[in-house]
Amino acid sequence: MNKLILVAVIALMGLVLAGAASATTFQVTGTSECDTKTGEYVIVWTISSQYEGSGESRLGSFELPATQTERVSGDTTSVSLDVHVVFSNEVEKDETGTVELAGDCEAPPPPPPSTTGGTTGSSTTGGSTGPSGGGATSASTGELPHTGLPIWIPLLAAGVLVGSGLVLARRRDGSR
Repeated sequence: MNKLILVAVIALMGLVLAGAASATTFQVTGTSECDTKTGEYVIVWTISSQYEGSGESRLGSFELPATQTERVSGDTTSVSLDVHVVFSNEVEKDETGTVELAGDCEAPPPPPPSTTGGTTGSSTTGGSTGPSGGGATSASTGELPHTGLPIWIPLLAAGVLVGSGLVLARRRDGSR
């Protein structure tokens, strides 16, 4: 009879301990979305459990269940969140959630500056911005954009070089 009572007590303790252990589970999951206005990923972390508790992560403190949001650079390829939870039965657990990202979240390029004179709502057509930083010109003027030095500067330099060469050649021939 004593053995039967001992087995029953051990079985009951096993059930109580298993129940306490199962009351200490939680999950950390994340979803991502590209914010094309800023070129950043928006990560929404969900910390879920069937049991009561409180916890903290690098994003702040929370009560279960919880949602936390963060933004990361658009070239990020992986982001993780480490979470520490203390359940109402004083059991403490740590979990990590990870979200894999493509690393290709980009904001659209800014619109080109208007060159038609500062009127709100005007647009430019044709032309392009060259390496010298000149702006685009309107197609209605029939002109190409200016992308280099004025023509007289290289012509002047060429004239100086040719003239210097002729002077040096005459001096050499005259000294013989």
